[in-house]
Amino acid sequence: MTIGRSRRRWAAVVALGLLGGALAGSCSSDSTSDDTLGPLDGSAATATGIPTGTAPPVSAAPATPTPAAGPAGAGVVRLAVRLSSSGTDEILLLDRGTVAADQLDPVSLDAACTALDGGPGLTVSVIDLSRVTAGQRLLSASLRVDGDVAGAGDYTGMLEVGDADQQLTRFEGAVRVDEGLASGTFDLVDGAGNSATGSFACAADQASLPTTTTMAPAPATEGGTAGTPPPSIVIATTPSIVIVTTPPPTVPQATS
Repeated sequence: MTIGRSRRRWAAVVALGLLGGALAGSCSSDSTSDDTLGPLDGSAATATGIPTGTAPPVSAAPATPTPAAGPAGAGVVRLAVRLSSSGTDEILLLDRGTVAADQLDPVSLDAACTALDGGPGLTVSVIDLSRVTAGQRLLSASLRVDGDVAGAGDYTGMLEVGDADQQLTRFEGAVRVDEGLASGTFDLVDGAGNSATGSFACAADQASLPTTTTMAPAPATEGGTAGTPPPSIVIATTPSIVIVTTPPPTVPQATS
């Protein structure tokens, strides 16, 4: 009888031990799974409350308005330039009314004229880098007279010319301005004595521009006089060689 009770007590202790171990394992398993289980409603969430797998909302940047393309303005600017050093004789012209506003750039495509735009002194300029694709030598020309230009008369001014070789040459000298500051001529020289002569004109449209370009008198050159163009250069050519063939002479036959 004593042995039977002891066995039953021992069985009860073993059973309690097993039950306690099972409960402990269950608690440990529960504490581990708490780190991975989502909210009670079944939706996975991050610490910020944004469901996983969903891209966070991005605040849209304010749209930058695009300037509307349209006429850049009215007015045509023309500069005719002749360079003695290279023999270049070209006309730079830009009709600002045909150029969209977003295409104008002071370093690539632009034009200015005091008669059209106002301002102190006198400024007439055209720049158009696309001229190089058409085989033109001059890409920019800017004529300027500083100080007070009250009206028609002779002034001292400066011309800067940019060419296709990215060379910028400065000329200084006399600038003759017509009434209204919308046209005139110039006769300038650079530091080496090379001349730049030509004319400028500004108008509301191309139809109003002078139909002819009047160049300033060319400077004195060897073989010519000041105010007259240099003499023409005649290139002699070798005359053609003509070969004339004649039939052989006829020898009369002797008669008996």
